[in-house]
Amino acid sequence: MYSPIKYNFVVMSDDLFQRIPAAARALLKAVSNLAEKQGVVLYIVGGFVRDLKLGISSTDYDLVVVGDAVKLARALRKSYGGDLRVHKRFGTANWTVTSVKSNLVQTLQDFADEAINISELPELLDFVTARSESYTQPAALPKVQPGDMQADLARRDFTVNTFALPLSEAVSEILSVPEAQQDLDQGLIRVLHDQSFIDDPTRIFRAVRYEQRLGFEIEPHTLELLQAALPYIAELSGDRIRHELDHIILEVERIAILERLDDLGVLAAIDQDLVLNATVRAGLGRLPGDTENADMAYVTWLAYLPQEDIQRIAARLQFSTELTEASLAASKLKSDLPDLSEASPSQLVKCLEHVPDLALKAMTYVLEDANQKRLVENYLNDWVDIKARADGHTLKERGLEPGPRYKEILTTLRSAWLDGEVSTPEEEEVLLERLLND
Repeated sequence: MYSPIKYNFVVMSDDLFQRIPAAARALLKAVSNLAEKQGVVLYIVGGFVRDLKLGISSTDYDLVVVGDAVKLARALRKSYGGDLRVHKRFGTANWTVTSVKSNLVQTLQDFADEAINISELPELLDFVTARSESYTQPAALPKVQPGDMQADLARRDFTVNTFALPLSEAVSEILSVPEAQQDLDQGLIRVLHDQSFIDDPTRIFRAVRYEQRLGFEIEPHTLELLQAALPYIAELSGDRIRHELDHIILEVERIAILERLDDLGVLAAIDQDLVLNATVRAGLGRLPGDTENADMAYVTWLAYLPQEDIQRIAARLQFSTELTEASLAASKLKSDLPDLSEASPSQLVKCLEHVPDLALKAMTYVLEDANQKRLVENYLNDWVDIKARADGHTLKERGLEPGPRYKEILTTLRSAWLDGEVSTPEEEEVLLERLLND
């Protein structure tokens, strides 16, 4: 493994910190102040610093504590409130400040060098105890031990993610592995050692995601290592693979990332039928660029596949029952819709009302046929809310004994509204009277 070296860029350190939004700077100063009281050294690391150097805004506030990260996070919650989630096994904690932002704005003025805006406060800070990691076998979760910053940086995935910006006044030098700045300047994704993808095959997905998001290239030797490690994807749990795919399909550049994964054989290593043909690309491309609904993207992706392929892929990726059912329903609906083109609104409602909402909404992105898409949109936007004015209480008041006739009459009334056979309460009353007398 590489040993991190120090870049003696004191001015760059100050300049980088000033690029952070004022409210976030004030919050980080408050955290640093408490860290110094505990006698621990604090860094902000990884993609946040990389993006800061590239002039890209980032919301991934990853903080490494050379000391006890959990103790620091608990002290922050005690001092400022918020919500805390602790992962003792890895010595990590997530401090969410969403619920206390208004109070924080007032409290943080003491640490601010200019007026601060509540919208610039991060929602979450991630705290990690500086650590070393070792792997007992390929694709296994690592064994973790507390360590120093050099050990912590040496465990990271790519050189451009090894920058560590100190937040403690006692330290003024940015840390990184030797190639980090050069690779950042040249736009290269490079692993830190040849065993990297075998130790953790999820890095395969991240290499491609960073490459496409940042407009970088995977450097040649790293690409060779990536392709050689493809068989180890089979050793990953479905949950770990899906976690990586979740991030990918929520990226603005999701199509480019998935195309690259497909070209490299990564998707086929998950399942041979996890395809990305032109039709699938078109469907995913119709999703909003800033979608935050990973399940919607999965259903849109898988709706083009046969049912048996969806069942197998859903099992491999450990989908929830709801997501599996929605994916299967979307696939079936895609097959059924061509035969429903001449159906009446009431007939379509009868077919669609038991289809999961997630599947129906995904179909607005899946369908290429304008008429079929219009039918689904009509259901979602109009027909689903059309009901008869009468209900069970109405029928009881009219002297009808509870039983199967209730559903029959109410269904007939609703169908009449849907199909335009009645359009006013008076017309419904006439139809209801006739049905009661039949």
